[in-house]
Amino acid sequence: MLGTAAPPLVRADAPPELIAVVSELLAKDPHARPADAATVAQRLDTLRRQAVPPEEPAAPSTVDASGAPPAFDDFARATPPPSPTAPLPHGKPILVFGPKAPSWRTGRKALLSAAAGVVALLAAAGAVLLVSQPDELADPTPPAQTATAGPAPSPTPAGRLELADPTDRGDVVELSWRSSEPMDFAVVVAAEGERAKVLFVQRNTSHRVPVDPVRRYCFRIQGTDGTHVVESEAKPIRGARCVT
Repeated sequence: MLGTAAPPLVRADAPPELIAVVSELLAKDPHARPADAATVAQRLDTLRRQAVPPEEPAAPSTVDASGAPPAFDDFARATPPPSPTAPLPHGKPILVFGPKAPSWRTGRKALLSAAAGVVALLAAAGAVLLVSQPDELADPTPPAQTATAGPAPSPTPAGRLELADPTDRGDVVELSWRSSEPMDFAVVVAAEGERAKVLFVQRNTSHRVPVDPVRRYCFRIQGTDGTHVVESEAKPIRGARCVT
């Protein structure tokens, strides 16, 4: 939940279309934001396709009209074989980290990947902590698993995420958490009588959330390492009941 309007983004290494998408995600007015995570993902996919240059067609080989091989010329200059072209990458990690300054095209793809990480967190938290009853704040229910033949593969550990008990300051709640692995985080806030809100806080491990002084709330932290999404246990304040 944004208390004030986000400052305008100024990035010379980012395309205007990407800046527009991120600005809409950070808009203070909820009606100015994209309708859902699928809409954002579609726009980012369009930008990603535009960022990949088309492959140049191979130069046509010249063949004698008669079909006969060319005459031997021992004074002809040998034509060096063309240099092999490195294949274009078929995928990028969701988030790219490192001290090396990226080029314009690399920086554009890195920003698209980071924005995709935001979309992953928003999609994972879109239905989290919805209010179901006046005295209960609902927690997400895991989807039913479809039975398949053969043993299921072992899941890859994605780290642990632990949210400390919230500190209620009346109109502000202070949250802090810790994780076993470096991650980017989102704070999921569910207020009594409202749909859950998701606040992307990057790699911070604490956040102050403005709240209504009389409403009950549930909080949850979600994190991603670029491949997996993990989440903490939900924590209530003011007697709220966070149910699954």
